[in-house]
Amino acid sequence: MIEAIGNQYVVARPVYSTKTFGEEFKKTHRHHKTFLDHLKGCCSILVASLQDKGMASQ
Repeated sequence: MIEAIGNQYVVARPVYSTKTFGEEFKKTHRHHKTFLDHLKGCCSILVASLQDKGMASQ
C-alpha cells in the first residue's frame, strides 16, 4: 500500500528475513529450448499438417 504524504511516499510491505525470503521465492529451474528444439517442433507440426491433407511425400 502506498500513501502520499506531501511530496513523499510511505510504502507498507512485509519485512523478510533472508530465510523467509528464500523459502517463499525459491528459484525454479527450467529447461531452456535451443533453436534446434524450436525448429524440430515447427517442422514436425508442418509435416503433420501436410500429412493430414495428403500432400506429404511418402
